Amino acid sequence: MKVFSQFLFIVFLGAASMVASAEDGSERSLNAVKQFRENQQRIHGDNAVEQQKSQSAQSEQDD
Repeated sequence: MKVFSQFLFIVFLGAASMVASAEDGSERSLNAVKQFRENQQRIHGDNAVEQQKSQSAQSEQDD
């Protein structure tokens, strides 16, 4: 009986820790993506978008 109660206690602690760590996981992920995109825009600016468009246009002409 003592082993069973210890097992239930371990399961309870594990479940509680998973809930606590997943509480705002999606929000943190969305903020990280937003920050990454802002940094890329700041670093590369609009020139990167223009270069990508011109490269894709050139590759279509080569085909």
